[in-house]
Order: sequence, then structure tokens, then C-alpha cells
Amino acid sequence: MEHPAVDHHLWIEVTEYIVAVVGVILIAWLLAEDLASPLWGGLTSIRLR
Repeated sequence: MEHPAVDHHLWIEVTEYIVAVVGVILIAWLLAEDLASPLWGGLTSIRLR
């Protein structure tokens, strides 16, 4: 009967990991849009060349 506890703990870790990744992506996205729009546009244009 230990499997439900292990699965529950695993889901908690997976959820925390996903939340952390999404949070980092959102913060990076907001910073790129708000603070470094010209820089971000320059990087994307360099990539397209």
C-alpha cells in the first residue's frame, strides 16, 4: 500500500517542477517584452538571417 504515497509524492514534485519552469518562462518573457524589446528584436532578426 506504499505505491499511492510514492505516486502522490512524485506528482507533487512533478507539479512543482512544471510550475517553476512555467514561472521562469513567464518572467523571462515579461522581462524580454518590457525591458529588452529592442535587444530581443535584434536577437530574433539575427537568427532569421
